[in-house]
Amino acid sequence: MGDEIIDIDFGEMSNVSQEGGVKVTIYGVEYNIKTLLDKDYAYKLASYIDRKMWNIAETNKLSSSNKVAIMTALHLAHELFQMRNEIDTEKKKVSERTKNIITTIDKYMSLISKNK
Repeated sequence: MGDEIIDIDFGEMSNVSQEGGVKVTIYGVEYNIKTLLDKDYAYKLASYIDRKMWNIAETNKLSSSNKVAIMTALHLAHELFQMRNEIDTEKKKVSERTKNIITTIDKYMSLISKNK
């Protein structure tokens, strides 16, 4: 299989030149990615996907690259959902702590104003 050309535009770094491409290898296939992303970041993404795919293929004894890609996508979606849940949980904790702090401050401010 030859070079695959993939255009990725996450709209994050519009100042990066469109002319430049990034060559990466994912699961044994070389891709030329034209992207607005920083090249180092694009390499990190590709490297992460590559490692995930090889790990999933080995762990699950899969030989079909399509099955490996689907399993990898499912694993990555699972990671994403877990992280979102963790963030939501932390946001709720921070919100609750903030409310408690505000309540405590309000109580002390009320006591201070009564004692004046």
